[in-house]
Amino acid sequence: MIRTFADERLELLIAEGAKSKTKSIPSDIHRLVVRKIAYLNQARRIEDLKVPPDNRLKKLK
Repeated sequence: MIRTFADERLELLIAEGAKSKTKSIPSDIHRLVVRKIAYLNQARRIEDLKVPPDNRLKKLK
């Protein structure tokens, strides 16, 4: 679950979802960014983010 945002544009993506039309994210990756942010927001445990394996999840220091 995302608790805070360092960037207001990403917070807007969560609030508006796929219909968000922010100009700061290139249109060719907009849907991907919305989907990845949604995955992060839905996760309740770190293990939730290990699927699919190609997420390359790494623990922050």
